[in-house]
Amino acid sequence: MIKQIFSFLRNLILPFYIFLLLGVASGALAQMNVCDPPPPPPGPVVPPQPTEYETEESCGNSRLYFLKGLQAVPALYSSERSSFPEAEFPSKCLLYIQKNFLFSPDLPSQYFSFCPVASGSPRRGVRTHCVLKEYTQTIYNSYVDVMDCLDIPQKDLIPKLFLESGFHANTLGKGFDGGVGQLTDSAIAAVFEVKNFPTGSAKHIDYMASQMRKSGKASCQRILAQKNILSPVSSAGSQRCSIIGLPENPTRNIFYTGLFYHYMMRIQTGVTYTAGYSLRADGSRLFHDPRETENFDGYFATYNIKNRLKKMGVEPNMAALRQMMLTSGYNAGVHTAFLFLKNYLDARELHQLPLTAADFDFQNQDMSLFWTCGDQELENIRLRKLSEARLVAYKFSFPLFLRLVQKTGAPGYLTFAAGRSKKLNKEFGDGVCTSPKYLQF
Repeated sequence: MIKQIFSFLRNLILPFYIFLLLGVASGALAQMNVCDPPPPPPGPVVPPQPTEYETEESCGNSRLYFLKGLQAVPALYSSERSSFPEAEFPSKCLLYIQKNFLFSPDLPSQYFSFCPVASGSPRRGVRTHCVLKEYTQTIYNSYVDVMDCLDIPQKDLIPKLFLESGFHANTLGKGFDGGVGQLTDSAIAAVFEVKNFPTGSAKHIDYMASQMRKSGKASCQRILAQKNILSPVSSAGSQRCSIIGLPENPTRNIFYTGLFYHYMMRIQTGVTYTAGYSLRADGSRLFHDPRETENFDGYFATYNIKNRLKKMGVEPNMAALRQMMLTSGYNAGVHTAFLFLKNYLDARELHQLPLTAADFDFQNQDMSLFWTCGDQELENIRLRKLSEARLVAYKFSFPLFLRLVQKTGAPGYLTFAAGRSKKLNKEFGDGVCTSPKYLQF
């Protein structure tokens, strides 16, 4: 009898409890904390000295599988440069990232691969490569040279690459995304597409190389001196070693990552790489001002992004928007990234909802609705709240909207990248390793 009474009371109270949790206003749905924060996942191994290099002696042969390739890398790239005026951040940022990304010194990991040469298919299941000074330095020098030569803000891609590859030469994603830049079939193929440029029709890579030759930048000359970096590679997964194997990589991989950045930027903004710099459609130079207010062409103009945002009450930071769309483009696709933004603005306009700068702040969002509950009853409540939130996703911030509706790429991708930026800022100070106000207006 007592059991029946308790059952009756439970059935009476639980619906009312669920009603309270769901909230009268739909705006409370995504802010309601149903569960406690999840405990940190077991592993990966936290390195005891996250900002110190490892040595050949401490690593052993099983973690030195790229040593022969490293020894064939030009000393200009594998050694620390006494003078490096192009560098806008210290190499310790990359060292920290490499030792804090799926660090697996004792057991083979399916996220790391080995390529004896820069051709063929990679073999999964190796330990994290020994984080030698020459290993980190090769990737650091290559990254800075490519970013400087191609006029790409050096700190903009660091959180993304922390999230995806940890700046390791041999990271291999589940979809065969390869190397430092986690290049996919489509990203590699895009580099060889024929496009119309101010100088005429040409493959994207050929046009970019011709403009690099016109540049007076020392970084461009250093890259061009490595003839194998410009040699064409196959986009087929069976040849993924072409963007992983040393000594051609990591420079080639990072170079292709930069080429794909400009491929997307030209489509999204109308900005074209010209003789070492980024020029708008009107011929004026893009200076990568973090407080950029000038409008762009490309998809920004097609979907009238700036004017629509202003009408909804927010003064858009165009540099931050470009950063969001380009970073998202690597994950969701160059056009799909804009479709998410367009759909969000369409729904906000339809329901006459204003916007603020906080609606585009990827660093400060309550994501507790996505915390899995250990208690099954609470988990059922959370899942119900999640379903309710998806029906009115447009009522929330843009970061939450993406987390709720994104199906192409990884839901919450930009939020996760922003999280890596916050981690680096906490370790080294604001703006040392990442762009100021990363993914924020």
